[in-house]
Amino acid sequence: MRLSILAINWNDDQMKSFFHVKTNGEYHRIPIEDILYFRSDDNYCRIYTIDGMGLVIRKTLVSIEERLNNLGFLRCHRQFYVNTNAIKSIDVRLSKIQLINGFVIPISRSRKSLVINKFDQEGL
Repeated sequence: MRLSILAINWNDDQMKSFFHVKTNGEYHRIPIEDILYFRSDDNYCRIYTIDGMGLVIRKTLVSIEERLNNLGFLRCHRQFYVNTNAIKSIDVRLSKIQLINGFVIPISRSRKSLVINKFDQEGL
């Protein structure tokens, strides 16, 4: 199943944002807060959500990062873009992030200082 990102819309009443995707002629919206992380695979990304859904979209991680700038996501590795609200713990010594669902995501050497700074500034 291939999905494409159409827009990020704001719901002013609840101050939530959504990913809108279309698949098989049906439109779906995924609350940003339900997204755990994105994983890149060249020109495609997989969205992993709190309910276990893994949707494939034809977008690069860079384009997703541009759209979700300042919405609480962290680029910790060239393949991973993580929702900071889904982080359970960060092990700087072992360069790993553990998410609330138990999944472990690597922290690259080149992004390690960024992760540490974000943690120190925002108290992830």
